[in-house]
Amino acid sequence: MKKQIDVPALLSMLLPMLVLIALMFVMSGCSGRVGIGIDAACGQWSTITASRQDTQQTIDEIYLNNVKREAFCYGT
Repeated sequence: MKKQIDVPALLSMLLPMLVLIALMFVMSGCSGRVGIGIDAACGQWSTITASRQDTQQTIDEIYLNNVKREAFCYGT
């Protein structure tokens, strides 16, 4: 003899989980993906300028940073 399934009890147990899963999918579409990609990185990575007090090593490092930024952001 087969055991009968109590459908209302099963639905009352599964329905909250299904609603939660559905809400997770719906709400994940609302969040924007901020800060992804080259444009976002280049927007934060500004060029550096040297001052008169900088040593030659610092000036060389500033130049190298700016060359890397130029190559990364603009492909030059």
